[in-house]
Amino acid sequence: MLNKIAVYLLSYRRPELIIQTIDSILAQKNISFDFIISENSGYDAVYPLIQHYQEQGLLKIIRQQPALESIQHFNQLIQEASHRYEYFMLFHDDDIMHKDCVATLHRELQKYPNYAAVASNAVILGTNKLFNPYLTKQTTLTSISQIVKSYLTPRLGHPPFPSYMYRSHKIQDCRMNSREGGKHSDVTFLAHLLVKGPLLWLPQALIDYRIHSQNDSATINLADIWKLSCFYFHVAPRHFLLILRFLIKNSLKKYLKK
Repeated sequence: MLNKIAVYLLSYRRPELIIQTIDSILAQKNISFDFIISENSGYDAVYPLIQHYQEQGLLKIIRQQPALESIQHFNQLIQEASHRYEYFMLFHDDDIMHKDCVATLHRELQKYPNYAAVASNAVILGTNKLFNPYLTKQTTLTSISQIVKSYLTPRLGHPPFPSYMYRSHKIQDCRMNSREGGKHSDVTFLAHLLVKGPLLWLPQALIDYRIHSQNDSATINLADIWKLSCFYFHVAPRHFLLILRFLIKNSLKKYLKK
């Protein structure tokens, strides 16, 4: 018998941020869930700050020693969570949950038994701006073509990756693959997940999303852009012109910065 819900917090070398994130998760209202921190820093700067939460019985800490590469870490937690829980989140240690985040995502996902996951909009931390101002209504994605177009079209956009709650029996066979997207493997992962069932995007902001220099989107790696573009061409060839524009735009950005 699977337990009901879990929030996994992926921790990696952010001792100055993680306490605020932990406290936001512990402050969730109207729902019970297991809270697990997967501490993947590979050194002791974070663990001494958070171990008292475990000593008080507020959460469980898994120490990854040695530290795992980020995609391997994500995949390992999918493997664990999907066999222990019916629903789970893989949250980031630099973002903040609103108090109704977990309850709202769970409630919406329960309404649609065939859906694979639900995600929400976000507020960019420190601003009054939405992560995706164009996500103004509840949206269901049923095809890979839809998700590719959403990521390639600024006036469509997408919700932030940490805001997803997953239904375990849909996600069990899905993994991130760096050969498909490099550091953008979250996009290709969601495309594969969409084959298992629809995705639901909510317009309300349920998290605060932090933008900083360590975000994957902050730097351009042309090898990864090429991998992602090839994936897009393979799964959604009808969007050839959008994909070509994406490839050219990022190539120009990279060379203009030199």
